[in-house]
Amino acid sequence: MTSPLGAFAEESEGAEGAATEPVAAEETNTAETPVIVEGAVPAENQPAVVETPEEASAEDEVTAEEPVESDGETTPAAEDGESEAADDVVETPAVERDVAAILEAARAAGMAGLDELTRYLNGEQLSVEELARIDVAVLATIDADLAAQIAALQTPADITEPEPDQPSTDDKTTDEDKPAVEEPVVEEQEPVVEAAPTETAAEAEAEVIVPNWSYNGDTSYTPRAYGVSLTTEKFIAVIGEASRKYAAENDLYASVMIAQAILESGSGNSGLSQPPYFNLFGVKGAYDGEGVTMLTSEDDGTGSYYTINAQFRSYPSYRASLLDYVDLLTSSYYAGARKSVAGSPAAVCNYLEGRYATSTSYSENLQDLILTYDLTRFDEPLDYELSEEYWVGVSDKELCDVLAIDEGSLPATITADWLAGTLSNYPVAQAVLSGEVNVPASVADLNVADVESGEAAIASDATEADMLSAALSALAAENHYGPMRVTIDGARNVTAVEESRDLVDLTVEATTHLGTPYLLGAAGPDAFDCSGLVWRSYQDALGTTLPRESASQVQVGQDVDFADLHAGDLLFFVNSGGTVVHVAMYLGEGCYIESADNGVQVTALENGSPVIAKRILETQPVDVDVEAADPEA
Repeated sequence: MTSPLGAFAEESEGAEGAATEPVAAEETNTAETPVIVEGAVPAENQPAVVETPEEASAEDEVTAEEPVESDGETTPAAEDGESEAADDVVETPAVERDVAAILEAARAAGMAGLDELTRYLNGEQLSVEELARIDVAVLATIDADLAAQIAALQTPADITEPEPDQPSTDDKTTDEDKPAVEEPVVEEQEPVVEAAPTETAAEAEAEVIVPNWSYNGDTSYTPRAYGVSLTTEKFIAVIGEASRKYAAENDLYASVMIAQAILESGSGNSGLSQPPYFNLFGVKGAYDGEGVTMLTSEDDGTGSYYTINAQFRSYPSYRASLLDYVDLLTSSYYAGARKSVAGSPAAVCNYLEGRYATSTSYSENLQDLILTYDLTRFDEPLDYELSEEYWVGVSDKELCDVLAIDEGSLPATITADWLAGTLSNYPVAQAVLSGEVNVPASVADLNVADVESGEAAIASDATEADMLSAALSALAAENHYGPMRVTIDGARNVTAVEESRDLVDLTVEATTHLGTPYLLGAAGPDAFDCSGLVWRSYQDALGTTLPRESASQVQVGQDVDFADLHAGDLLFFVNSGGTVVHVAMYLGEGCYIESADNGVQVTALENGSPVIAKRILETQPVDVDVEAADPEA
């Protein structure tokens, strides 16, 4: 895995270095029939198709492993079982063959495009795109004549369009001569499973359909006045919203939290903060039994430093590091770091000096960072939120994490009685189940403070599922999970346990993949192309299935002005022919996350060249009447 160091540290101060942006290869296609290439950002001010010979020859073949970024061909689904438009359909020749034997051999060989081959041999009409999914190289080992026949149909000769009002007897016209393409109908569905491409660039170019898209938003954007370092600004964009959320939920200052992460990790560039350790705060010891020994400098109390070996905690992700910091700062040893106790970020910085770190200039350094990067803005809540609740099923591991049990202790069938008995072992959950605390009308409205104070809203018609949901949510909150809800069937078996998710969960999911390498057609977890990263992030974080390709993703959602971007909004890039070739996700703070040539990385908005912004999930304003604390108070 490429280190996230490349995501933050490759630019010189205040400007992006050339190495951080994908290099634009020489454009080999024309504006009339552009090849859609995923995972490449057009050159600034002059978007262009970015492709290598390998990528151009790798765009349409099909795999059984994972979703693929196709060549961008977007064809509306045929209705009522009818074939696609006649211009794009190839007649199946009538040839005597042992169909069953061929299909059995193809299945045994694991050949890609088996479904298309079956339809072809059964006499169905297939489009060129569908025929291209058949792996003729493997097929040639089974029936060479059939493979040659299909290979010829995969690359039809150019046909001259007939004069107006003259019917055409040809099966295929060139893309250059086709009429304007209607805007395709976008349906949310599981992505097509496709494989490693093999066809040539010329073949791919001949089959491309340029999708229609429109954008009515305003692209005007005022570049941020960056502080001392763009590297640090990118790091803030990665952890900022998560810090805002976790700090607000736990009576802490997000400004101090972010400043400490910057100082302790070198803006995410220290060896300890990068994979596989993810330790952003220099916390010593072990985490779930995992640790790493490294050299560290300690202040002897007079400003002089000495070096020692120390064990530091090793985390599975940045999220785990942030939440472990929250647990540490809310422990009794750091009681003075609480917002309700200290009263200001400056007071917390003073409190931490000599307690959290030995440096005699620790407080001064933290306060300088808070002022330089205006971090107190993260002490205020966001002024927008999702308009709807999004619930995603939790894994067995996550449920066991909340219940603090081993996965082996989880019964094959979870009953309401078993869950109630397990929850009753925890005071906060027992308070709900015993009726000491009122069950809220909406599980999403429950928080630990309400449970502990007995001020949770009253629901007169609370069901057993409501009671268990509220108790589980109370316990989940103590373990840094969102509200949870339980579904029970007539036999009182628990059929589903779901967690409420929000936009922060979306950005946390995306940034979890920082440093993961780029691979055309990949949708994770070990590699991504641009739309694969977006597709995977929305699917895993919010249970929302987007189209798999950027050319189709641009058809989803609402246009949004660049000056009003929210976390999770999608940014699209086009080439000189007007074809969408790349997509990224906005994080906040003028930065977006993308999978490009260098892998998953963070880029400043003004150093890219997106021309379309889409809001996939509807948001709504939140009344914010909170004044951020004065960092110098």
